[in-house]
Formats: sequence, C-alpha cells, structure tokens
Amino acid sequence: MLAFGNPDLGDPQLDLKYAQAEAQNVAKVLPNSKALVRREASESAFKRYGEGFRYLHIASHGTFNADAPLTSALLLTKDSTNDGTLTVGEL
Repeated sequence: MLAFGNPDLGDPQLDLKYAQAEAQNVAKVLPNSKALVRREASESAFKRYGEGFRYLHIASHGTFNADAPLTSALLLTKDSTNDGTLTVGEL
C-alpha cells in the first residue's frame, strides 16, 4: 500500500489534523507499504511510485468540477516538477 497523508499545501489552514497519523497507521496494515506525509506527499511521488503498489490511500483535500470533471483533482504537495494538482485527467 502507498499511503499519502496531510500533504504540505503551503497554507497551514489546509492542514488535516489527523491525516498524517492516518496514512502512517494505514501503511502498517500491509507488508511492504510506504507512507508519504507532508513534503513527501507530492504529485511527483504519486507519479513515481503509484504504479508499484496494489493499493493507494490518500488523506488529502480535493476539488470537484462538475462542468469539467477531468479537471477535478487531489491536492498534493507541489514541487519543481509538478503543480501538486493531480487531476482525474492525469490519472
């Protein structure tokens, strides 16, 4: 399992109080799991590691766009490679 929790979205008001512990605890359920939290919980990490895991768990914020559903997204940490907005279209 690859678990993401409480990505650093650059605004403390968007922190999810229990999401980091959630990701870390969920990752303990299955052997060979990996928990990525805060700065590590990035869109780049999702793209790099996601295909190598059978299960994904993401404890983060998301957006929904009814007019353009493929732009709905999970919000992850941004970096120099990716903007942190993992859209349905990218998935």
